[in-house]
This record gives sequence, structure tokens and C-alpha cells, in this order.
Amino acid sequence: MLLFSPEEAARTSLLHTVSGEAHLALGNEPEALRFLERAADEAESTGYDEGAVRALETLLRTSGGADHRKRHEEAVRRLAGADG
Repeated sequence: MLLFSPEEAARTSLLHTVSGEAHLALGNEPEALRFLERAADEAESTGYDEGAVRALETLLRTSGGADHRKRHEEAVRRLAGADG
């Protein structure tokens, strides 16, 4: 059972992503990673693949973790499948 509607989840995920990007621009990497991870988790859990891709792209540029790369590739595949 979703606590938020898909639209609310998408807005929340986008807000977390933008907050993470802002913290990154300000040099606060630990806080940026926290926001971006939260954004990616929320986007993935609600099927908001565009949001997952955006958050995970920023995480990849910042941390380059193998888990982030795998999750990003999976989200891109899901998004490409939805468009096709």
C-alpha cells in the first residue's frame, strides 16, 4: 500500500534530487549523497523511472559506485521499455 499517490511520490523524489544537487553544488557531499540516495530509493519504489535515472546519474557522477551503476542501468532499461 502506497502512503503517497504516484504524483506525490514523483514530486518528493524530484525535491530530494534537486536538494541533493544543490548540496553537491555547495560542497556538502555527505548531505548530497543522502538526499540523492533517498530520491533514487523513492523513485524506484514507486515506479518513477525518470526520477530514478536522474538521481542515480548524479550519484554515479559523485560516487561511481557499482550498485548505483547497476540500478541506473536497470532504470534506463525500464524507461526505454516504457517508451517503446
